[in-house]
Amino acid sequence: RGGRVVCPASTYQPYERQTGCIDCPAGNFSDLNAQTYCKTCQSGTFSPRKSTGCSGCSPGSYAEGAGMSACVLCEDSRYQPEGSATACVDCPLNRGARVIM
Repeated sequence: RGGRVVCPASTYQPYERQTGCIDCPAGNFSDLNAQTYCKTCQSGTFSPRKSTGCSGCSPGSYAEGAGMSACVLCEDSRYQPEGSATACVDCPLNRGARVIM
């Protein structure tokens, strides 16, 4: 019997006549069933392995490029007040960044 296995969202199968599904790698996602590939998360977002979508980075962090598995915290003397950012900005002169939790 030919055809393609119907994989659930968060997985994919690019080849016909396969019996299993492949988890989408970190930084990628599949939001629908029966996909032959995973979509890549955009800059400013991330996803862990086997995801059905991407999440925006929290303020204080960023994801510079597409396909990120996690966000990166802003370095010392840099900050990011917005979510889903692709970079941090320099603190004003003579001011440091403070992480508030």
